[in-house]
Amino acid sequence: MTGDSASVASSSSQPFPNVMGDVTWREALRQDLAHSPMFIGTDEGGLLAQRMDLVLDVHATLTSAVQDLLRDAMGRKRINPVTRLGAAGVPAPRPDGRILLHLGRHYTVARPAAPGEPGQFVDAEGSAYVEITREAAGLENPVPVIPSDGHCLIASLHFLKHGKLPDPGQVSAYRAQVAMDLAPEALSNLVLEMAEEVVRQPHPMLDNGCFATLGPRVSALLENDPHFMKRYHLAVKAAQEAALKTAQEAFWLDAGSADDEGSMEPTFLTLRVPE
Repeated sequence: MTGDSASVASSSSQPFPNVMGDVTWREALRQDLAHSPMFIGTDEGGLLAQRMDLVLDVHATLTSAVQDLLRDAMGRKRINPVTRLGAAGVPAPRPDGRILLHLGRHYTVARPAAPGEPGQFVDAEGSAYVEITREAAGLENPVPVIPSDGHCLIASLHFLKHGKLPDPGQVSAYRAQVAMDLAPEALSNLVLEMAEEVVRQPHPMLDNGCFATLGPRVSALLENDPHFMKRYHLAVKAAQEAALKTAQEAFWLDAGSADDEGSMEPTFLTLRVPE
């Protein structure tokens, strides 16, 4: 999780939960970190990287409203280092050239593209990378080696350190260690950051009753906070309306493109209303 926690706590037109100094919220998050598959972010990942004696950059795809800036001429997604995990200092070059890659809500590991392989991602120096995959029984195409779940950053760091995925016992041990290492103030700040993220990128609640990226204990506390839930429902409604508007605009654009005369003017349907 990243962000300016102070601004999250002090801003907002509608109130967020008053978590600072409240041991209930802190311990709920500590328990969720240790015992649920909730999302692990860069704050927690930084602690894990130190424990593993890793120093590495997190690379991420670019964000821009201009599509040409997001990909190069070959269609590869552009990536840049956005933050650093582990102890202080500059990461030493890895013999295998692998990098930690952040794709929105998912962390994964990428390798340098082989000679003649175009790659999926490209950095500012023109180096191409490919997400590391594995063969999966019953599937025609390979799947990413890092599973897309709340443990993905743990799995990525372990893979970069040991060259293989952690087993369930190791995942549990890593989570317990992070939960123990986080200071009380850091836990409170993380609750605020996660509450902000839930509203900033609203998704329907999961089938297990949790908000996306959160564990059951913090989700239950947020769901019982009327001020937070009001803001959450407004955010979900706004996101749904924006998605509908985008879909409508795409529909009319397609209708115009399909015009027999080659005109880009959309063809509108006329509804007759009885007088």
